[in-house]
Amino acid sequence: MNKLKTMVAVLLPLMLVTFFLFLLSGQGYFSARVNWPADGTETGGTEGTTPAFSAPVSPSASSPDAEKTEAPPAPSSSEPVISDSPNTTPSRPAVTTEKEDEDDSVPVFGPGGDFDYVTEFDGAGVIELPEKDETSDTGNAFVTEFPDTLPITVPSAEPSEDGKREEMRAVYVATVYNLDFPSAGGLSAASLKKELEALVDEAASQNLNTIIFQVRPASDAFYQSEIFPTSRFLTGKQGDPLVLDPLAYLIRIAHAKDIAVHAWINPYRVTLPNEPLSSLSPDNPAVRHPEWTYSVGGQIYYDPSLPAVRALVAEGIAELLTNYNLDGVMFDDYFYPSDIGLADLARYEEYREDGGALSLADWRRENVNQLIELSYRTVKEHRPDCLFGVAPRGIWRNASDDPAGSDTAGGSAYDEIYCDALAWVKAGWLDYLSPQIYWSFSHSKAPFGVLADWWNEALAGSGIDLVVSLAGYSLPESEIAAQKVYLSALSSYGGYAFYSYSYLR
Repeated sequence: MNKLKTMVAVLLPLMLVTFFLFLLSGQGYFSARVNWPADGTETGGTEGTTPAFSAPVSPSASSPDAEKTEAPPAPSSSEPVISDSPNTTPSRPAVTTEKEDEDDSVPVFGPGGDFDYVTEFDGAGVIELPEKDETSDTGNAFVTEFPDTLPITVPSAEPSEDGKREEMRAVYVATVYNLDFPSAGGLSAASLKKELEALVDEAASQNLNTIIFQVRPASDAFYQSEIFPTSRFLTGKQGDPLVLDPLAYLIRIAHAKDIAVHAWINPYRVTLPNEPLSSLSPDNPAVRHPEWTYSVGGQIYYDPSLPAVRALVAEGIAELLTNYNLDGVMFDDYFYPSDIGLADLARYEEYREDGGALSLADWRRENVNQLIELSYRTVKEHRPDCLFGVAPRGIWRNASDDPAGSDTAGGSAYDEIYCDALAWVKAGWLDYLSPQIYWSFSHSKAPFGVLADWWNEALAGSGIDLVVSLAGYSLPESEIAAQKVYLSALSSYGGYAFYSYSYLR
């Protein structure tokens, strides 16, 4: 009998491990091996000090000119800084470096996919997918602690028989500057779990069914990634190892309460104000490839005109969807910086020398359009059931500039940050659109009702859900309640997204 017990004690764990590895072997991540160039440029790492920040513009109930959905804490307060005027800091010269000879014909994704596209980038090459008959290599496997993060079909993302998805009742969770989570960088695993559990409990108590979790504030990661370094807002220092994978744990506990999780990505921002590249982890893609970036107003951004940058963003999405059971992927309204000036003029001149005929503004919009298309295709190629959405500024264009625009007088996404949401709607590159209508019904320049009606008409018949972002950070509860009621009567209505978690309580 003792021998039998001993055999069971030895064999049972081996059987469980074997079964778990069998489940993982077909999921595709093993074949998505990371292949950073061995001779990538490195310019040094962070020294663990916190740079002095100047506050970026954040949205204001009194100013439709503001563009952002997030801001750093004020020096004397834990609340986000609210500004009534856009950032007008002069542009700085683009970051440049000597480019190495690179293969400009390598596809990001291997052949055999549903979408036959090739990105002609020079040297992104972060993930290579094998031919269909290639055996997966488990040598670089990343296995999360929680089986629930494995890619499986999520029924809540499926439309109902009448073609309508369930109403989305979402809350944004901003991680930049530790606005909503975590309360500080470098917390223990137990503290992180406690804060995530409180977050999910609060969302459930408010009858919300979606958490939009900021997983990439600035060329970094709030999850286990082999492409982007860990965020300093999570670990205390960019690139330090995780004590807990917060995205994996959030998905696990949120799904247990039937709450979906969408990964909120900032595709272009590399640094926050006054942070040089040398302050970042040596493993940051921007440090390895400074030629993919430019500097504007003291901040560094990825250059949207480069195919390599689009490839990098798409590869980050592919990695997320391969490793995590996400219900959605979302971009916010950070596209071109509104104060870009002529920081990308050299790239534009190269485009014209190669025969390009678009104006500078149209060229910028086309660069963003290509990212949106590639990102949508990447999502659907990896997880057809996963939703893809974007939260642009609340104003597409003003009627004073375009008869098709809204009867408003504020900063427009089309003209200032080169974001043409109507082009994406027309092309069908979205599952939902979440314009940030952060103003009251009585606002003199951007009334909520006028904009809600305009977006409702813009999405009519498109099959794309209107999920309006609401300004919980600045408007009273009575105003937000009235806005929810107003939205629910619109034909394109798909839900709302409350900014942000800190203002739920």
